Amino acid sequence: MAPTDPRLLAKAKALLGLGMLMFAIGQSLTFIIVTPLARKVGFSEQAFGIALTLASLPLIVGAPFWGGRSDRVGRKPIFLIGIGGSAIGTFLVAYVLQIGVNGWLTGLGLLGLFVLARGAYGAMASAIYPSATAYMVDITDVKTRGQGLAIIGAANGMGSVLGPVLAGALAFFGPLVPMYVAALIGLVGAGLAWKLLPEPAVHAGPRKQVKLKFSDPRIRPFMVMWLGFFLTFMALQIVLG
Repeated sequence: MAPTDPRLLAKAKALLGLGMLMFAIGQSLTFIIVTPLARKVGFSEQAFGIALTLASLPLIVGAPFWGGRSDRVGRKPIFLIGIGGSAIGTFLVAYVLQIGVNGWLTGLGLLGLFVLARGAYGAMASAIYPSATAYMVDITDVKTRGQGLAIIGAANGMGSVLGPVLAGALAFFGPLVPMYVAALIGLVGAGLAWKLLPEPAVHAGPRKQVKLKFSDPRIRPFMVMWLGFFLTFMALQIVLG
């Protein structure tokens, strides 16, 4: 059932925000830690850029898939898949880089493992945003929806800030330690969500299925805006890293 008690509602919003926070920390850690290590493990700039692009494709395919699944099986299960999967994916990326740093594997083999690990992260982590957004829409009304969705955006932004802070604070123990810690935090967040996050009530009655496309004129301005923003943001992160 959807939380109606103000305290339960606040707890649900906090847990959704925590999930987005973990996702953003994992994302930002990738560019703060992984990019500088690319040269150390023998990746050229061109090879690393191509590998990271290929590994990010599951994010594009995964988000619509998981959004549809959340409509059928529920918001909470898909949200848990996203948080838990992103934590495991972060660990896998860190371990692959550890293999390269230790010299256990190099060249195309290591690059292929990186693509697989990062791709697995993207495939699972892409479940977080659509399920969290849909969950927030389910538990808010028209008057409070903007505020609820702003929590998700704020948590995403905060995670992008805390990622570099975490990397800097823990880098003394090793360059990959922050990623292992982020993975552990993500698993803790998944456990909290599994135990404390209620499932919103399923909407009663038949609903008209609305299919959206990237070219839909209703969302086209927002798609163009976000495309430009993330294109600039990601390029800066990679180049500066």
